[in-house]
Amino acid sequence: MGGVHTAADVLKAIMAGASAVQMVSALASRGLEYIQKLIEEISSWMEEHEYESLKQMCGSMNISHCPDPVALSRGHYKALLKSWQTGHAEKLKRLSLWQAGN
Repeated sequence: MGGVHTAADVLKAIMAGASAVQMVSALASRGLEYIQKLIEEISSWMEEHEYESLKQMCGSMNISHCPDPVALSRGHYKALLKSWQTGHAEKLKRLSLWQAGN
């Protein structure tokens, strides 16, 4: 199930640049009391990592803050290719859609 369900999901979204997140499914399944747990976990993580506010954290992991964005992009591309070669090719083989020699 996709979406934002945990404190880690919230932190990742905010650090990527989100100014808000929707957690309807998580709250519907866990109840409104789950909000307090999220606040505690997010606050604890922020304190441990020396963030003073959500505003300070917002976008902090955006590629624009990376000292070498080309290297980061290249690394992501290499990881994507590797995951495709090991994951998707096997799935295609199992589905008999992969031609010999590809």
